[in-house]
Amino acid sequence: MRQPTLQQLNSPLTIGRQNSVVRFPDALEFAIAALIIVIALLGMLSAGRIAMMQAQETEGVQLATDVEQRLLAFRAQHGDWPPAGFNIPAMHYQDNPNTPIGRFVISVQVESAGAFTFVYDSAMIPFTAGHRLTFRPVHINTPGQEFVYWVCGYHHPPPESVLTGTNETDIAPFEVPFTCR
Repeated sequence: MRQPTLQQLNSPLTIGRQNSVVRFPDALEFAIAALIIVIALLGMLSAGRIAMMQAQETEGVQLATDVEQRLLAFRAQHGDWPPAGFNIPAMHYQDNPNTPIGRFVISVQVESAGAFTFVYDSAMIPFTAGHRLTFRPVHINTPGQEFVYWVCGYHHPPPESVLTGTNETDIAPFEVPFTCR
């Protein structure tokens, strides 16, 4: 076995390539990396915007129960749904008479056959399409009893049920709350 020389003992230990040069990414690689980062950020911002709009739209879903109960009470008292354009007695946000309906919902419009539509404030929610979300009654008849519940937006009821009213929803399908798809 050969003994190492003094020069070999004093030199730094090198493993692998001895003549390679470490270099920074060239301009093209850097531009591609920056583009990927920008696209990822834009995707996150877009998803965040849609999530914020859907959160604001849920105000209508929360207010719907009150409107449904008022329409059912009208139907129980009069034997039929209120006519289109029926004015629902004053609804105010958190009992504040100066704020109609809600923070994002500016009005509720009664449509035909028990359907109703919430109109959202276009200044508060920048939808890509309209600002209307419709709730339509679904009738399920069982022997001796009828059940009524509402579906919103583009949601489809079960096949054995009867859906009444016209869907006036003009918000893009990907922007409506998940319960309304």
